[in-house]
Amino acid sequence: MSFEEIEKKIFTETIPLMEKVKFDSSNWWDLAPVLLSCAILESIDSVCLLGRSGKKLQAEIILRSALEQYVALLLVCKSSFWIDGMLLREQLDWRKTFERSKAGNKYFAGFGEKFDIDELISQHDVEIARLKSAGAKWGKPRDRFSAAGHLDAYEGLYHKLSDSVHSNLISLKGRYLDVQTGALVVSLDFSRTQESLDAVEGSARELLDHLESVIRSRFLAGDWKFDQVET
Repeated sequence: MSFEEIEKKIFTETIPLMEKVKFDSSNWWDLAPVLLSCAILESIDSVCLLGRSGKKLQAEIILRSALEQYVALLLVCKSSFWIDGMLLREQLDWRKTFERSKAGNKYFAGFGEKFDIDELISQHDVEIARLKSAGAKWGKPRDRFSAAGHLDAYEGLYHKLSDSVHSNLISLKGRYLDVQTGALVVSLDFSRTQESLDAVEGSARELLDHLESVIRSRFLAGDWKFDQVET
């Protein structure tokens, strides 16, 4: 299945499937899986757009994000414990942002002009304490992949895609130098990486199939309960 065919499948099959989903937007246990499903769908579409343009490096970066989102989806479908973990992570991130704003970080200067930073920090502290008292935690990527039953994916595909995200020098050398002459490749024409793009294409297709499976079992089965979703 080509990138074009994956995109067609998204718009003719997956989106119509999502449009059948009914959920309670006031309930995180209901809403979180819906939001993550939409994020995965958008990421896969972005991978296809980049892949069709031959942008392997950028497609791999987005594919890595999509893989993380898929693991998060599996986890929040398994247990509300993981939803609390996501909320805790976000509360901690916002608290750090407000602390940095208070300390004078220029990138967050606007917060102090619009809000009472101390009050915001206090509000987040209350929520952080509540979530921690309930045992919430998010953990490291390896722990999350393992909990979702996809440790092999973490140690294989995810690790490989991380080379793109972290600008691995050996990978960059293979990308920007001609292996025969050692000359710098500056044309931004990476058609020579088609074999690697085929791997990205296959992973995007597989991820979309898995997403549709989760949508059917999590949202459309009619009698879903925690730990029912297949991984």
